[in-house]
Amino acid sequence: MPTWNYVAIHASGALTAVRDEAWLARHLDELTAASEADQPHPWSVSDAPQDFIRNLRRAIVGVSLRIDRIEGAWKMIQHRSEGDRRGAMAGLEGSALAGAAAVAHVMRDLEAGR
Repeated sequence: MPTWNYVAIHASGALTAVRDEAWLARHLDELTAASEADQPHPWSVSDAPQDFIRNLRRAIVGVSLRIDRIEGAWKMIQHRSEGDRRGAMAGLEGSALAGAAAVAHVMRDLEAGR
């Protein structure tokens, strides 16, 4: 039986616009590095012409969130039989879908704690 497995985190708090150009440059470098880490030939911001990046940065508004509250929820087919749970984990581990292996890892951790 198909099911959706998920982990959801909701953070609430005050957003602040960040206008510091050095902060934005570091943040973009870090985000790009994290997003490109699994690529065979990762791209970095420094690969683009400086004028191009400078113009793009002018259009980006940096934001910072001061977290006041975090709420989380998950559904990992806990109510299903052991066979169903193990089958779902195996299917996720063999999937090429983004995030499938991470969901399977969470399910394995939960299973180990049963």
